Amino acid sequence: MTARHVALRHLLVTEAVGAAPGALVRLDPDKAKHLRKVLRMEWDERVNVLDGAGRLLEGTLEKAGDLAAVRVGALLEQSAARPSELELVVALPKNATMDWVVEKAVECGATRVTPVVSSRSVVKPPGGDETKYVRRWQAIMDEAIEQSERLWRPLVSAPAPWPEYLRSTRLPGPASFVFLSELRSAKRSEQELLTECWKKLHGARSSGIRLMIGPEGGFSDAEREELVASGFQSVSLGNSVLRVETAVVAALTLARIVVSVS
Repeated sequence: MTARHVALRHLLVTEAVGAAPGALVRLDPDKAKHLRKVLRMEWDERVNVLDGAGRLLEGTLEKAGDLAAVRVGALLEQSAARPSELELVVALPKNATMDWVVEKAVECGATRVTPVVSSRSVVKPPGGDETKYVRRWQAIMDEAIEQSERLWRPLVSAPAPWPEYLRSTRLPGPASFVFLSELRSAKRSEQELLTECWKKLHGARSSGIRLMIGPEGGFSDAEREELVASGFQSVSLGNSVLRVETAVVAALTLARIVVSVS
C-alpha cells in the first residue's frame, strides 16, 4: 500500500475519516460545486481520497440526489502516526504574502500554522474577523494538501495578539522553540551561523519544533527579549536579507531535513 495513483486527482475529504470501503461520503456543497463547475469533474470519475487523518483511498465521484458524494474504495496507503510536530509561527505579513505563506508551509511540511500580531505586523485583524481569516487560510491549506498529497491535514489557528501568544508558550521542560533572527552578524561567517542553526534545530527535534518568523520589519528589540524569556532560541539562516516568504520556505525545509534525517 505504498504506490500512489499519481494520474488521478487527489481530493481532501475530511468527512471520509473512519469510512469503510464501499461507504458513500457526501461532500460539502461548496466543495462539490468547485469540483463540478470549476474543475469540470464528471460523475463516476475516479479519484484518490485523502481523509486528512493518515489515509489515502480509492474513490469515485457520484451523484447523491441533489448533492455530490464520493464512494470510498480500497485503502491505498496509511500512516498510523502523525508526523513530528513542525509548527510555523509567523508574525502577520501582508494579506497576499500570508496566503502564499500558508500554502508553501503545507508543501514544506508544517503541521500547524499559528499567526501572531506583533508590533510591526502589517495586517492587524480587527476583533471579530478572526473566523473569516481562518476559513480563508484553511481553504488555501486544503488545496495545498491536495497538490502535495499529504496524508495528514495541517491546521491554522486564529491570529493571536503578541502578549496572549507569549503567555501560552511559557511551558516547562527543554526548549523546543526557535525564532529566526533578522539581525546581521559581521563577525560570524555564514557557515558558523548555519551550523549553529542546524544544531539548535537538531536539539529541539525530539519534542517537536516551533519555528517563529517575524514580519517584514523584523522583531523589535523588546520582542526578541520576550521570545528568549519565553524559551525561544535565536537562529539565523545567514547574512543575506530574506523576504518573509523566502525565509518561511528556507527555514521549514531545513527543519524538515533535520527532523527526517537526524
